[in-house]
Parts: sequence; C-alpha cells; structure tokens
Amino acid sequence: MLEPMVLSSAFRRTIAVTDNGESLVDLRTQCPEVQYQIADYLVTSSSAESEADDAHFVRSTVAEMINTAQGLLPKGLFLLVRCGYRTPEVQSRQYHLDYEDLQAEHPGWTTEKLDIEIVKRTDPPDIGPHCTGGAIDLSLVDVRGNQLDMGTQMGEFTSKSFTRSQSLTLEQNANRKILLDAMESIGFLNFPAEWWHFSYGDRDWAYVHESTPIYGLLESRFSKPKEVFEENTFASIYETA
Repeated sequence: MLEPMVLSSAFRRTIAVTDNGESLVDLRTQCPEVQYQIADYLVTSSSAESEADDAHFVRSTVAEMINTAQGLLPKGLFLLVRCGYRTPEVQSRQYHLDYEDLQAEHPGWTTEKLDIEIVKRTDPPDIGPHCTGGAIDLSLVDVRGNQLDMGTQMGEFTSKSFTRSQSLTLEQNANRKILLDAMESIGFLNFPAEWWHFSYGDRDWAYVHESTPIYGLLESRFSKPKEVFEENTFASIYETA
C-alpha cells in the first residue's frame, strides 16, 4: 500500500505564519444542523468539561465553511464533529501518549523513524493544526444518527485510516467520497493519513496552496490571535518528546 506523503515537523516549523486575527466561534450556535460526538480522550480526561467544550470551537471562517459543506451533503446526511480546537496543553498530552504507543508498537524503530511516523497520527503542539482553530475531525451520520461505514472509526490508526486506502469496500469508498467532495470543494485540505481530518488556514493548507498560513496557535479559546506567530514559541513551553 502506498504511504501518504506527510510534511515533516521540522519543515513545517520553517513556514512563517501571519494570523488574520479571526476569533473562535461555537459550532453549536453557528452550525445548527451539525451533530457532535466529542472524542473520548477529551471526555474522559481530568479536565473533561473544558476540553470537551473547546472541541466545539473553530475559527469563524471555518464555521462558515462547515455550514456550506453541510448544505452540499445529500438529503438525510449530516456532519458529525469529533474535535475542533485543542489547547497546546491537550495537544502535548496526546502527542506524548501517541508517541509512547507508537514506540511500543515498533520497538525497533529509531528516534528518527518515530519522529517521521508520529505526525501521521498526532502533531507536536507547536505546529498542531487543531491548536490554531483551523482543523476539524468529522464524519457522516444519517438521519437516525448512525455513522456511515467509513472503513475505520475516527481516531483509529491503521493503514485503512489513510484517506486513499486500497483496502476499503465499495460502500466505504463511496461514503468517504461524499465527505471529501463536500469538504474539498469549498477549500478544506484533507490530511492524507486520516480520512476524518480537514483543515483550512494552517501550515499544511498554506503549503499545498502556495500561500501564507493565516491561523497561528492559540493558547486558549479565549486568547486573542497574534498577528505574527513566532516560530517555536509553543515548543519551548510544551516540550515535545
């Protein structure tokens, strides 16, 4: 199976960000048709209430785009949001947990190999798209609230999680295509290692579109965006593995 091409952490850190100053908004009020199933790692954490609440927030333009995507779906289908904004603290915690899991799964891998592979499932906090408010994890549900068969669950990391996996059934491919067509047609970028992850305005999106990232990291959903994001500001605060 072909491995998805993913930008390295080191390369993404070289891409300068000029934040456009957009605030975070609550999808629950901005996108009334969208459904929610917030990720377990937020719901079960010690600070679950605030972290789960954060996950409903995205930048204002992203919310508008999600509304548009919902309107493009076939009748009776709805977007199901798993996670929007994450604080750098949450991202750092999850990064370390996923790094340890990956290390346990592949004890023979070198540090260099682990650093390359980890970004296919979780980013370090200083470059995490979710920490900008520009990324969203989502799937599709029918009118009864049942998730469509997408091949894997959101947050399940196997080769079948790759957006263009060749191990899917015709139905799974068709369901992914519905989601991809709706999201990509309005400007979202899909992360090729995770069929459920889409972003706008972050470093990956900017690289593909040969543009400047317009969303930098936010320390909390109450933070005012910085006009220019200083490289590695967060890396020094939320130490990575």
